[in-house]
Amino acid sequence: MIPRILPCSAALLLVALAIGHAQHPAEKYGWGFENYTTPMFGWHIYARSYYGIPPDSSDSWLSATFDKLFYEAAFKTTLPDPGGTGSGAGNCYGMSCLSLMMNKYGGYLGYCAPPIKYAGSGSGSGPSDPDLNTAINIMHGHQLSLACIQEYIEQAHSGHSQDASYGVGLAREVIGREGPYLVCVTKGWNPQEGGHTMIAYDVTGSPGNEKIWVVDPNRIWADTSAGHRGWYTSGSNFIQRSGSNWSFMMAGKMSAWPTDGDDAVAGSPLGEGHLVVLPLSVAGPTGRTPSSMGLSLPTLLLKVFIWGAGESRDVGITQLRTGNGRRLFTEGTKQIDWDSATGLGKVSPWFNFGDVRAQMPDRFEGYFYSGAMPSAELEFNSGTSGAGVAIGGPEGYIRVDCHEGGATARLRFAGLGTAHPTLTVENASKPITVDLELLATTELGKRHHVYRLHDVAIPAGDGSITLAANGGNGVTIAGTMLREARLCGEVLAKDAKQRQVSAESIITASTSMPINPFTSAHRQPAAGGN
Repeated sequence: MIPRILPCSAALLLVALAIGHAQHPAEKYGWGFENYTTPMFGWHIYARSYYGIPPDSSDSWLSATFDKLFYEAAFKTTLPDPGGTGSGAGNCYGMSCLSLMMNKYGGYLGYCAPPIKYAGSGSGSGPSDPDLNTAINIMHGHQLSLACIQEYIEQAHSGHSQDASYGVGLAREVIGREGPYLVCVTKGWNPQEGGHTMIAYDVTGSPGNEKIWVVDPNRIWADTSAGHRGWYTSGSNFIQRSGSNWSFMMAGKMSAWPTDGDDAVAGSPLGEGHLVVLPLSVAGPTGRTPSSMGLSLPTLLLKVFIWGAGESRDVGITQLRTGNGRRLFTEGTKQIDWDSATGLGKVSPWFNFGDVRAQMPDRFEGYFYSGAMPSAELEFNSGTSGAGVAIGGPEGYIRVDCHEGGATARLRFAGLGTAHPTLTVENASKPITVDLELLATTELGKRHHVYRLHDVAIPAGDGSITLAANGGNGVTIAGTMLREARLCGEVLAKDAKQRQVSAESIITASTSMPINPFTSAHRQPAAGGN
């Protein structure tokens, strides 16, 4: 919670007075400032966006390693600044979600309805109250909650989120059941090209030609100019459905979304964007982070993501194939394979619904999969200067960091979610140096062993390296190493007395296997090690 409580009596009086005139939804749900950017979300935002995240990131807990990885790779800057501009992309999701919660309950996170009474500190600068900025950032983080991601998977399945008829039908259902909701749209079929969130409050029109009426954080009632309040009073505030397609003119753009072209140029062709309906009952409440591990969750949720190391750009996943032959993409494309015979099934791209895309090369790509994936292989490229790849769920994860840019490689894993996972990196296009990390689920929900193998140099072509865990009894390392590497381990446990971090051990081609970093007989502390 935000550490402050504001009296709501004055706000309630304003609401009571407003009953005397026909209040436009933009006046009820809109803010006194327009959408603004935040370049980075600190750990305090992460910890308050979800349940189960300790306020101190230096602590150790059962899912600490994957929670910290998820924060660094997917939340810290990727969520607020996906283009890597250094200035941020927008808080439209957080503004819309907090507004709905304030109006539903009269107040939320210490702020009372109506939102329009909260002033800004200048055009595009956000609220003048820093605590309100924190509240909006926290709500913006809700878009990556476990509940929201399960909704994305459900709507993206078989391309439903790209079918406007499906979206309009779901919109009518949600409005009839619980009232206004969050409507999230993307610029194109690839969510990385841009996304936006608004409040949807009504659907009108004849079948096949409906309008979804919206309140847009980029256009505020408090500003009486033609581009803001005038947009509402002229009746322009809608998403238009035309058969299976939809269109929406973003503020300041020359061509409507969705488009596969440049929306800053008039006449760009219509594309195939996503339209996602998020009920407030899903989006509003604080939920679990999707990186939660060791929980008795009703659905296994697997995360697959790649991120650029430092300023690395153009990173990407080329293909993912499961042990039973299913694939992520239609061969030779980046389009998700929805074929029931060859595709993964319930999978969703990593949506970012707070991003008006800057035209910059990709530095992050991710997918969510509903179900178990004990074994698979993934092909990736490391971008301009290196990349990290992670795959994980409630029961375990694997991670590979490639230090060099300009490389392609393949990783293979098996036994994910067990005490005996294995991870292999192979088929590199050039000599590369990699770090390997995996989690052995020694006692699900109670104790896990994490093994890390650092600075492994492998040759191009047939060269490979494999890290195989044997529960809490160490690992076996096999393959071709061009020089010595370093091994360490960590025990994550609910019982603080069982937590442990090992010293680093030097690993060479002649090191006898298996080796247990938690056994003192095998420790050879590296320079600078503990």
